[in-house]
Amino acid sequence: MNRPLLALAALAITSAATAAHDHAHNATSTDAKVLYVANHGQWANGVRYKAAFPTSAMYLQQDGVTWVRMQDDAADRVHEYIQWSAEQQAAFTLRGHAWKMRFVDADPNAIAKGEERRSEYHNYFIGNDPSKWAGNVPVFEGVQYEALWPGIDLRWYSAEANVKYDLQLAAGADASRIVFRYEGLDRIEVDAKGNLVFGTSVGEVTEMKPVAWYVDGHQPLACEFELKGDRVSFRFPNGIDASRAVVIDPLLMGASYSGQTGASNYGHCATYDPAGNMYGGAQNFGLGLPVSVGAFQTTPGAGLTDIVVNKFTPDATTLLFATYIGGANDEKPHSMIVNSNNELCILGSTTGTGFPVSAGAYDASHNGGSDIVIVHLNAGATALVGSTYLGGSGEDGRQSFNMTINYGDTYRGEIMVDASDNIYIASSSQSANFPTTPGVYQPALAGLQDAVVVGLAPNCGSLLMSTFLGGTQYDNGLGLRFDGVGGLYVCGGTTSSDFPMAGGGWQNTYQGGDKDAYIVRFT
Repeated sequence: MNRPLLALAALAITSAATAAHDHAHNATSTDAKVLYVANHGQWANGVRYKAAFPTSAMYLQQDGVTWVRMQDDAADRVHEYIQWSAEQQAAFTLRGHAWKMRFVDADPNAIAKGEERRSEYHNYFIGNDPSKWAGNVPVFEGVQYEALWPGIDLRWYSAEANVKYDLQLAAGADASRIVFRYEGLDRIEVDAKGNLVFGTSVGEVTEMKPVAWYVDGHQPLACEFELKGDRVSFRFPNGIDASRAVVIDPLLMGASYSGQTGASNYGHCATYDPAGNMYGGAQNFGLGLPVSVGAFQTTPGAGLTDIVVNKFTPDATTLLFATYIGGANDEKPHSMIVNSNNELCILGSTTGTGFPVSAGAYDASHNGGSDIVIVHLNAGATALVGSTYLGGSGEDGRQSFNMTINYGDTYRGEIMVDASDNIYIASSSQSANFPTTPGVYQPALAGLQDAVVVGLAPNCGSLLMSTFLGGTQYDNGLGLRFDGVGGLYVCGGTTSSDFPMAGGGWQNTYQGGDKDAYIVRFT
């Protein structure tokens, strides 16, 4: 919109407990930015862009903005959830709050356009409906609603790591047309300092008092919030000279909502490709668009965590892509490797339904408890080459507490590829009906938990081999390698005194400690 502007009411949101003022008008942060991701069908209709922060998210929609905020320690508690007892998990809930900022009497067809497109892109494989998967989704540093009200634009961006908005008025535009109606809040008030305070069930959020000045000469212009019930507008006690461009800028508060696009990530695994590019696999704490506003409760089994994979240049200065993979429950990545075609293969686990599987997958549905998942992405991670569940009716892919000592041991296992890019994994299973193939060394579960060694075709459509490996107690599969002459080495841990041993081994008997390590060669 190329015309003289009045920029009105920028926003910086944070917890009221972290207030720290900084009024550097033109400052920008190179350390962190709020990023806006376009909706290419991966989210609900009506969402145009999403921005996310640790335990919080905002959805820019046609008729307003929906905010979602979880309790402050939500990401940490979800990360710890898998370590808890079944009783603790059953009783566990997370508190959250959603509210909406509606554009009153605005143009519902106003164009929302991304600004300052980033070089990286996002890919989304969320759920088992391919029509809702999206690749090459652009990421922006700002979004502008053009002519939201006559002669008035609304621009979202970030400054000093805070989410902000400006309302930009052309000369002669009617500032009284700008009205926001808030829904779902416990309370809303203007405090003694002129700040707008939103009360939610998980804490206060504050929007700082707007500060205005005329562009020609930086002459100050008085501007205040005006609150009437649940509606917020802007008042200019001394009026406005509509012939002069005006900028309205807030005082910024602490950057407690700063962060990358995507919510809190907890790293689980990493790999690299022949060019030295780096890949990181993490558990991502994500927030979906709520169906209603107000306080709510949820659990980790409600799709709060997904697998996220980031690809960086060798010097780690540039993010090349971020890919999200998940279903309706809890997903974790365990191991990753890049094959000869520069395609990423991922070993992970899921606790529920809705995980994205490819056409012709070996197993297209959840089998019970925790299942192993194997995902094969194309080189740009924009499409699935293959993706499948793998498991039985018990716990698969996640170690029993009897086999864990260090934090994160629950998710251990490994994925490799052979010279033909077939996919092999070492993991664990407690399922008597875990799928095995004819003629393998151990076709049946021998103990409380066995290691499993599985080979799949590159498209994850068929099993090349699958065997248990273990004794009558607890065993797991942690690593595997090919020796180049037809052999496959597998290593792991065991508590089984009858773990299968070949004659002539260096140590053929269980030593009776807490756990023993093992190494096995298959031909």
